[in-house]
Amino acid sequence: MSRELSLAEIFQLGYYWETKILLTAVRLDVFSALDGKRKTLSEVAGRLGVHGQTLGLLLNALVAMRLLEKDGDSYGNSTAAATHLVRNSAQYIGHLLLLHDAEWDNWGKLEQTIRTGQRSVDRHVFETDPDLGNTVAVSSSDRPDRKQSRLSRLRSKSQESTGPLQLQPLARSASALRPIDEYRQNVVA
Repeated sequence: MSRELSLAEIFQLGYYWETKILLTAVRLDVFSALDGKRKTLSEVAGRLGVHGQTLGLLLNALVAMRLLEKDGDSYGNSTAAATHLVRNSAQYIGHLLLLHDAEWDNWGKLEQTIRTGQRSVDRHVFETDPDLGNTVAVSSSDRPDRKQSRLSRLRSKSQESTGPLQLQPLARSASALRPIDEYRQNVVA
């Protein structure tokens, strides 16, 4: 029997801002900018070519989320961020997070879909942003520690057919993903 969610866990589920902070940091490549060496806010802002004061807000939020560490006026990656969010890491997952970011607007239409029963998304993100599909496929399949990814195989197969790209979710690890699968099939297919 599964345990009940606590009130704190329910609130945590609703903290969409943490997700957007992480996705923004990955899109800006903040973690790669900090790879291997602590840097000050101005150094990171200069390397990324972004506004320093607002980047400071993002970096401090990442510290609160335990993805970055702050010592005085310098920032560095946590162990988890260095392992999974630095672009040149063998265990980099940022390309998959970018996929989630690309689907952000589609998921924002979930309420409309539920209320009306009408599909609000008629094309998959790989059809609207082919470069993202190439990034995910290349990042997953060209790394020496991995075989060709499922996504890459699906993209290759879809290029042989004349129909639109039909993707299933990238991971099916638990029955908890079934509602997500059903939403994608009804809204994105």
